[in-house]
Amino acid sequence: MDITVSRLLEFKRENNITNEAIATICGVTKQAVTEVFQGRTKSVPLRWLTQLIAAYELDANYFFRKEATKQLYTSEKQLEMQSIPLLGKIAAGFNKHSEEIHEGGFLVPMYLLPKKRPCFALQVSGDSMIGAGIIDGDICVIEKQDNPSAIKHGDIAAFRVDGDATLKYFHKKDKQAWLVPANPNYQPIPVNASREVELIGLFVSLLRPPI
Repeated sequence: MDITVSRLLEFKRENNITNEAIATICGVTKQAVTEVFQGRTKSVPLRWLTQLIAAYELDANYFFRKEATKQLYTSEKQLEMQSIPLLGKIAAGFNKHSEEIHEGGFLVPMYLLPKKRPCFALQVSGDSMIGAGIIDGDICVIEKQDNPSAIKHGDIAAFRVDGDATLKYFHKKDKQAWLVPANPNYQPIPVNASREVELIGLFVSLLRPPI
């Protein structure tokens, strides 16, 4: 079961909410909601989640948070840490030479990082990926990658589009590629000859500064 479906089902049970109530908030039919819980729909539409998050004032991460199934380490065991540089914000001022401009860095547990390629951090600016649980101010750990063949349909990655950096889903269908936001208020970006699109790196993990 997709994580968004399981989390929505958990939310429904915890708050004693009916399918009809969910349908009303999301602006869909009760049958559409029922079909999601019956497994006829692979995942919950993003628009539904944004409506529920707003209606119930939920954490933006709520429907995407997966509970840990096992303890990764104990308090008695010191974590192996690695320092990664913070290069700036993902939405503005990120240029081809940003790898050389360090604005500080973070100590990150080794288990959050890939073993083969170097990583860096970028601070998110904006809400275009809120549906993926990535909000303004979050720190994204990015695996440096410039090989376009390394990215797969459905991956979240950092791209440079016409000189500006952006964090988006990568979708590809019938030889047409798109950079897709996780917020219905923004439009997908087509990857074509009229745009200069460059892969910066693949999204690895998320760090959220304390509020």
